[in-house]
Order: sequence, then structure tokens, then C-alpha cells
Amino acid sequence: MLLSRKPSFADGRLPRHPKFAEYQAQFELRFIGGAVMNGLGLLKTPNSVYIKEPKESLGGCAIWDLAAVSLMLEEMGGTARTYGGERLHLNRAESVFFNDVGLALSSPGVDGRAVLACM
Repeated sequence: MLLSRKPSFADGRLPRHPKFAEYQAQFELRFIGGAVMNGLGLLKTPNSVYIKEPKESLGGCAIWDLAAVSLMLEEMGGTARTYGGERLHLNRAESVFFNDVGLALSSPGVDGRAVLACM
């Protein structure tokens, strides 16, 4: 299901994104904290998403930040994917961080891939 003005959790980098005005028109943006807080927000906010684009600089969200949140989301029927739509791998050999692949987390009932297609 893809609704207009869907609640979307975002981090502090989003206002600098070239498409920020477009996102702001399409989503009800909520800035509540880092990846863990945003992921937990999905658990209690129906029809919501958290998208974090890949970035070149190392760091940011790490495996230990997302392991429990992604499990809870998936157990509730939500999704935890990379920005490219692939399954979120928590045992990556390349890095403990997700900066290179980004994130796309969604609450139950939301087609995360459809949201990514809007990005």
C-alpha cells in the first residue's frame, strides 16, 4: 500500500538532499533521532517508512544498531532492506556499517519497494 503523505522518518541529512522539497510534499517527515529511534518509530506508526540513502563516508548506522530493530520489524510484517531493495544483511564481510548500501525500513502494510521507486 502506498499512501500520499505517508509518515516518513528521516535523519538530519535529508534537508540537504536535492529532492527535499519533493519529499516534503509527498511525505509527512518526522525527525526524531538516529536510525534506531527512527526504526522503533516504525513499530508504533502504521504505514510509515524510514529511508536512508547510501553515502560515501564511512560510519553511521552499524549492524548492532539495526539487528534488533530489523528483527522486530520483520516479525511484525514490516521490511528491512537496503536502499537498492535487497534484503538487509547483518553479517556483511565488507563492513559493519550500512553507509555504502543505505536503508529502507517500512512498517507492516507498506510496500517498501514502491516507496523506493518514488525516490
